[in-house]
Amino acid sequence: MFIKAMEIGFKYDDGISYFNLRTKVEVATNKTLEDSKDKTFLFWFLDNFYSQDLDTLTKETDIQKKYRRKDPQLISMLQQKFYLRGETVKQYLDYLELKEAREHSETSHRQSIKAIRIAIASLIITAILSIVSIVISVNETSPNYPSPPFEVKIIEDKTNDQRKEITRLKDELTKADELIQIYEAELYGTEPPKWVR
Repeated sequence: MFIKAMEIGFKYDDGISYFNLRTKVEVATNKTLEDSKDKTFLFWFLDNFYSQDLDTLTKETDIQKKYRRKDPQLISMLQQKFYLRGETVKQYLDYLELKEAREHSETSHRQSIKAIRIAIASLIITAILSIVSIVISVNETSPNYPSPPFEVKIIEDKTNDQRKEITRLKDELTKADELIQIYEAELYGTEPPKWVR
């Protein structure tokens, strides 16, 4: 009821009277405001809506007495336009944000349940297909492995001959390097290095 009153008051930014608001709330909620409900709604209204003439009313007991007696001054004041207080507008906007967040949360929850169901279904389908594949491969009459080759070629191992050739070439390069070192030493008149034979 109070949320509906805030919603209606928010829509009427040019102001709304107490009686007009009460009538719209009763129609929207299908409830009549009588006796203590009416008093409670009046006090809530006076706390959450503002009018310039509201400053003349100070005590709740005065308001109760005047409202019960249908005081013409109070009735006249309640027929004037009231405006939602800033704090009440903030409360209403917070309520709308909370309501929207709750709706998004429920939507996300439903989508996550769908995603989990899809994942479970895909696991079950994968397991079933694996089992079917295994059963089919076991029940086949012809073997599924390749037939052995009929011709075997023997390839000679030539790596030992290649190692010998590499060793012989290294020795020849070492001898050529020694000759170059001796030639350079004689050319410049120096002693050849000690590693040269």
